[in-house]
Amino acid sequence: IGSTVNVNSAMRVGDRTNNTTFEADGSMVFNGTATVWEDLNFRPLSGVGNPTTLPDCVTINTTIHREFTSANNQLSGDSKELPHSYKLGSALSPHAHIFLKSGESVGTTGVTFTLYWELRQTTGTTSGSVTLTATSSQLANGNKVDISNTAFAGAAELGANLSVTIARTGGDAGDVILMTYGCHYECDSFGSSAITTK
Repeated sequence: IGSTVNVNSAMRVGDRTNNTTFEADGSMVFNGTATVWEDLNFRPLSGVGNPTTLPDCVTINTTIHREFTSANNQLSGDSKELPHSYKLGSALSPHAHIFLKSGESVGTTGVTFTLYWELRQTTGTTSGSVTLTATSSQLANGNKVDISNTAFAGAAELGANLSVTIARTGGDAGDVILMTYGCHYECDSFGSSAITTK
């Protein structure tokens, strides 16, 4: 503690396949099953879409959120570039953070959101959808509920763009507040070893 170890070549912590590598310049890279996750989150407030289907803004405890009503006909979308820290070729795992608005019914079937995604890169565009469901019992305490589902294939190149649209598509719960939504992604380092390549 308090001293510096000078390493003139790469140093690995772990075994030959699964390790954290410190390169000669001090860069750190995760290899194999040395897994670290980050969130690529989208804020519903910055979302875009048809004004007639955008959920209303609502202020709760001085914070502005989006309120998806029980009509199940509202949606919001946005787009972001995958960060440099994203591990190329790894899956993206959709998720959302919600809570039931105070005074609303949990219903008998809870709430279902559908997250529609499109991943654009130079090799082509892929797309699909994933359902995210919270049961009535999960909504009952009024606390934040984290909902997630099956991952989808990620990007093979740096700078791929992920477009997402989240829609309330089912369930008989009352109004539900969407805090954030997006995808968990695996990191292979804090950034990348070069500006334009990995």
